[in-house]
Amino acid sequence: MSGDLAFEWARRLMHALVEAGVRFAVASPGSRSTPLVLAAAAEPRLCLDVIVDERSAAVFARGAARVSGRPSALLCTSGSAGAHYLPALLEAERALLPLIAITADRPWELEHLHANQTLEQRHLFGNHVRQSLELGEPDPARLEYVSRIAALAVQRATSPVPGPVHLNARFRKPLEPSGGGVERTPGAIPRLERATSTGLSVPASVNDVVARARRGLVVCGPRRGAALGDARLRQALGRFAGTRGFAVVAEVTSGVAHGPECPTLPAFDAWLPRAVAEGDGPDLVIEIGSPPTSSGWEKLASGLGGTPRIVVSEDGLPDPWAAATLIVEANPAQLFEALPSAGASDSRWLGRLAARAEQAAALLSEAVAGATLSEPAVAKRVFDAVPDGGAVFVGNSLPVRDADWFASRSSRALTVLHQRGLAGIDGLIAGVAGARRALPPETALFALIGDVSALHDVGSLAVLARVAGPVTLVVIDNGGGRIFSELPVASAVSASTLERLFSTPPPDFLAHAARAFGVGYERIETRAQLDRALDAADPAARVLQVVVPPGDGRARRRSLRDALTRAPAVSA
Repeated sequence: MSGDLAFEWARRLMHALVEAGVRFAVASPGSRSTPLVLAAAAEPRLCLDVIVDERSAAVFARGAARVSGRPSALLCTSGSAGAHYLPALLEAERALLPLIAITADRPWELEHLHANQTLEQRHLFGNHVRQSLELGEPDPARLEYVSRIAALAVQRATSPVPGPVHLNARFRKPLEPSGGGVERTPGAIPRLERATSTGLSVPASVNDVVARARRGLVVCGPRRGAALGDARLRQALGRFAGTRGFAVVAEVTSGVAHGPECPTLPAFDAWLPRAVAEGDGPDLVIEIGSPPTSSGWEKLASGLGGTPRIVVSEDGLPDPWAAATLIVEANPAQLFEALPSAGASDSRWLGRLAARAEQAAALLSEAVAGATLSEPAVAKRVFDAVPDGGAVFVGNSLPVRDADWFASRSSRALTVLHQRGLAGIDGLIAGVAGARRALPPETALFALIGDVSALHDVGSLAVLARVAGPVTLVVIDNGGGRIFSELPVASAVSASTLERLFSTPPPDFLAHAARAFGVGYERIETRAQLDRALDAADPAARVLQVVVPPGDGRARRRSLRDALTRAPAVSA
């Protein structure tokens, strides 16, 4: 599928909605909804508003429908975004107001595989909509189908009883008009084996492949479930990797990356793809947790060729690339406790991987050196400030990516909290407050989120003000959702379109909001100010608004990628 086909599919949808009487549309920024938003912006008869908070967007659209008597259209990305429409749809259902909630969705084969930002959306609103319609995926042979579905959506929203309608629209990448694209053929369906949690007996197929491996690699993705129960996994994995001679790489959200029990090679997204390309790939991969969100790992996992890849899962089939050779349903800690530790390993290969990681770490450290306050430097400094036994809550989009690359790995036992299930930015401040409520009172809690995320959940500052215990909420003010500058849409649209429809720079709201809700506040503009603020103890909740140049982070990441590419090869 090409980006041009996706845009034409969405353009026909918007044209048909307008022909059927829709005049107002409200979009909330997101990546998967890119074709829909660009098509809505290109339709001259459609009044398009962009509102970050999907709940506010839905209420806004409902107000327009109440006055105009016409259906208002809502546009959002995949994952949890559409769930924020529900309160407004419930009101529209009872008030007989026409709304059409259009949720962008991911390809059907990613459902039930723990793919990022993916869930079963077709019946997201249950029986509270007049009808749920599936638009399907763009298909050049079915373009005329789009207009009929759009007309049906408006008909169901307006008669016989007006109310909300849900329209689910799936898109594959590329999402931007690009002039071409190739659809990837799904891989073979993996075999499923189960290992019981009591009296665990490792399947013979797993024992055999582990025994034969000389270059074993364990990849730890985001950890699901309770965040405080990872010490056993670190201990079991550390013992196994140390005695068996396996390398361990871990995302910052894995629950494995911090602690003395299991040394890991950091920022693997920065060096592992090159290592594989230069012949230093593994001969066995064991993957635990949710699928890593690393873009580099996505390419590697789907293109490892004949290298066995075992996915260990406690729930479902977390293999969105359909490239695993074996899936073992087991508790990862119990599995590593039961795996045999005997077998030969390639110590020279382990040494080269360590050298590559050290080389990348030096370049990463260089990228955040100096007096300039940058997004990566803030992520590193926040993690450095968390004491042993403390907790840090990391927001999605750029903060978690910067933390994964730049946060220092050490023997400190840190609890890293995150929202990587659907990777939404919704409710992050409320999530921080809930974590504070559940954590032991002596545990220091830091949080790192973006300015759009803070605006999205600004009302939860009232909740944060009420929780007992210290909370340092660091909000990176980089002038909007700069994650979109890192995505292909940045080169597909003008700078002004990117700013208006995607980056959506927030107003200068945070100081006023903090004061209104009774939360401590400080504006940070230098590294010295940040150091003083993070080192200062505060028994209550406080907000640090850290102002960084909007384009600096993107420039640093580009420069860093170039430096990683130019770095000398690691000798054998």
